[in-house]
Amino acid sequence: MASKKTTKIKKMVLAYIITKNKREAQSIGSFLLKKRIAGCINIIPSIESCYYWKNRIEKGHESILLVKSLQSKTQEIIKEVKRLHSYSVPCIMFVNISDINVEYFKWLTDSMS
Repeated sequence: MASKKTTKIKKMVLAYIITKNKREAQSIGSFLLKKRIAGCINIIPSIESCYYWKNRIEKGHESILLVKSLQSKTQEIIKEVKRLHSYSVPCIMFVNISDINVEYFKWLTDSMS
């Protein structure tokens, strides 16, 4: 059961998006904010990634763009990220948020209105 300071919410999502670099994360994140399909973004500027690409293991440095948004905006986020992203197959994942403090959720939804 949720306490008075948190609420059970199925509407909020956290998008996890890998970008080529910090500049691309900033560019995509700023666009999502200006379009009001994101309420807040966070950027982790440098991560080391290892992955298979065209039958080879690749290694490189990338950035993470975290986007706080609403479940109703996920398809729009996917569409815009694919359009703006430099990768032909960008990583765009969503985590449904089950608990969040009421004040933050209110701020998030108000900021996207």
